Amino acid sequence: MRRAFTLIEIVVVIALIAIVSGAVALRMDNIVPGLRRVSAEQAVERACTLASHLAWTEKKRFFVATTNDNRAIVVENSHGESIETFPLPSDTKQKVRFRVDPRDSTTFFVPAQLEEIAEIEFHPSGCATPAVIEILTNGKTTKIMQMDPFSGGLTERSLLR
Repeated sequence: MRRAFTLIEIVVVIALIAIVSGAVALRMDNIVPGLRRVSAEQAVERACTLASHLAWTEKKRFFVATTNDNRAIVVENSHGESIETFPLPSDTKQKVRFRVDPRDSTTFFVPAQLEEIAEIEFHPSGCATPAVIEILTNGKTTKIMQMDPFSGGLTERSLLR
């Protein structure tokens, strides 16, 4: 007499396979570089957070800038050496501009009132240049982010047209 698998045994095995497959799929971005897509906003926020942390812990100046071709955000030390690069998504043609708002406390973004800067400086105290990050998609401003000069975190600002 042949012994067969019961329905419960088959369901348990399928459930275990699904759980393992799900865990592998979630970690696949760590196994295959470049698999995970990051928005321009996420790239800037990660770069600012890293620069803020490095400036505070190493007690040195660090900078966040865009690469010459505007395809990535880069964290540099005071000697201009690249520490880490955060690529921008190429499929949406997103670009990033850093600007300074001389009227710090405003809540609206008016491009004519802002000065474009090449980089955001993070000081050894952990503070940074109070910057506004303008994210452009296909040449049009799509999002404006205000950087908190103390944490490096980003908050969305209103777009005044």
